[in-house]
Amino acid sequence: MMLAPVVVLAAAIAAIVIAVVHVLSARQGFLRQCLLRVCCWLRGAHCVFVTDADTARRVLRASDTKGPIIERLLAGPAWAPVLSLESVDGAVWQRMRANFARFHARLPPATSLARMLADKARARLASGALLDSHALAGIVVRSFFEWMFDEPFLDEWEFVVDATWHWRRSIAQKGAADPALKQRVVDWIIGVLRRSRFQSVFGEGWSSPECYSVVLQPFLISPAINYVDVVVAVTSLPGHERRPVGDLVAEALRQQHPFPILERYVEQPVGDIPANSVVFIPFDTALAKCDPRHADQLVFGAGRRACPGMALARSTLQALLEATIGHERLQPCVGYRWSGRRNDGKETLPETVFQITSFARALAGLLIPGLGCTVS
Repeated sequence: MMLAPVVVLAAAIAAIVIAVVHVLSARQGFLRQCLLRVCCWLRGAHCVFVTDADTARRVLRASDTKGPIIERLLAGPAWAPVLSLESVDGAVWQRMRANFARFHARLPPATSLARMLADKARARLASGALLDSHALAGIVVRSFFEWMFDEPFLDEWEFVVDATWHWRRSIAQKGAADPALKQRVVDWIIGVLRRSRFQSVFGEGWSSPECYSVVLQPFLISPAINYVDVVVAVTSLPGHERRPVGDLVAEALRQQHPFPILERYVEQPVGDIPANSVVFIPFDTALAKCDPRHADQLVFGAGRRACPGMALARSTLQALLEATIGHERLQPCVGYRWSGRRNDGKETLPETVFQITSFARALAGLLIPGLGCTVS
């Protein structure tokens, strides 16, 4: 009989904690630091936050290991059943890096992709339709697909675009993705690859996550997320209609980088940073304070783990923006949710509860290995 009051009290306390965290969401930088420090302590590693550009660059160049906290416990499960080149480490990263290079070497010139993005965006605007966030994501997915495979992206494949929004929400820790939809996309890309000119690259190996992921993550899912984030950031800059597009992209990445925080594990000392440290570089605050002359050297990372598609991203983003900037029907903020710095601190109560649950699972994964590795 005494159990009911205890349950009610526990539920009330939990509700109060969730409400307080929700109210304090504007102070997410402080809360994030506290949670990450606890995670590092549980792992038995030093926790270091770096905001200086020179130190950040040295750390990125010194370490090939992404880290055991954010990438392994949060990003990895959010990406599943895809393996992100940005999250994996060790032998898996070495193999996937080689797989990426083999696939990338067979792709057409980036100029073809730039032209497709610009043409599709202009056609959308010319039709009188709004170029909102979902339309932008669709243009990015269609353009990348048609550039890679030299065949039309069929209307019946629209579920692929929808799925990128599920990945976006899951990676941003704002809610669970539909695992069946994500698996449907994986099955779809394996089928496409097996009947394409790329079939001979890996043959039956295309069914391996280490193979299909080097197509899905860097060439479909990540661009659908990050390109929209950058266009939103660019259109929020004062006077963006009158500024050179190249400058706009650099400034948007400095002020509102798609990645809120980078993580590296350093086994050996790097300057004043001790050995056995998990180093966090908060891009959402550090880059905005960074000298613009030096920020450009950091926005795509540095060292061997720098973004392998940085040249492709720069040129194609510029083409997309040159085709759309200043048009009244370019409205990337319409329907824009979950990712990007514009959405930081705007979590709904259910999203806050999901974040608390995700961090609790991460903590559990540190205490009981394997417990935190669930697919969302």
